[in-house]
Amino acid sequence: MKAEEKIALEAHDLSVGYDGKPVLWGIDLQVPVGSLTGVIGPNGAGKSTFIKAIMGLTPTMSGYVRLFNKKLDDVRKQIAYVPQKEAVDWDFPISVTELVMMGRFPHMGWMKRPTKKDREVVEETLEKMKISDLSTKQIGQLSGGQQQRAFIARALAQEASIYLLDEPFAGVDANSEKVIINLLKEQVKEGKTAIVVHHDLNAVNTYFDRLILLNLRLVANGPTDEVFRTDYLKETFGGELSLLAEMSELLRKRDIKQKK
Repeated sequence: MKAEEKIALEAHDLSVGYDGKPVLWGIDLQVPVGSLTGVIGPNGAGKSTFIKAIMGLTPTMSGYVRLFNKKLDDVRKQIAYVPQKEAVDWDFPISVTELVMMGRFPHMGWMKRPTKKDREVVEETLEKMKISDLSTKQIGQLSGGQQQRAFIARALAQEASIYLLDEPFAGVDANSEKVIINLLKEQVKEGKTAIVVHHDLNAVNTYFDRLILLNLRLVANGPTDEVFRTDYLKETFGGELSLLAEMSELLRKRDIKQKK
């Protein structure tokens, strides 16, 4: 981490467990403002738990998390969270527009009516996510990619400073994935920060400028070109040799391309 970089997220000695069994152990890391960071690791590595711990959705056993050098309650309005699709009740009777308008609640309060600005922000966000034509549909009527776009639109409508996304590309079509990653990159160019739980290692180089490698503990954290390495991947994924062989080939091709 460069001395002049502002810090969006800092975790110190963060340990999280359920029923006394650690799921994350002794996490120490920093994520700079204006970065697009991928969180990768095998199933059960604690990636989703890490995101929930940042949000204060799961109790910690030790350590702390700071956002912009402040406690969560002091900056909660600046944080937008997109959960895994499995955590959403898709039968809930709410339209796409109503869902995205929920992103404005931190600004207008629970009892206030949406203002002209709130409605304009929602309309602009629907257009950016290319789902304006779905605005009146109930969320359960959408395809997997459309559902994910709608929830990310809700996060964008919040006009947050940091976005936490848990597997936003799971079960989405290629076009939706392209729309989502392009919007995240736009937000980062504007000085926002995004932390994304991700499973497709093939896309790591093109999607993220930084990576957090987790497997119950922190294996590596830093710029993608520094930590997306065979030794760190082996330490992260253990005996998944076929995956490591594939990653080694990807790294070899990347290195050849960079030397040209």
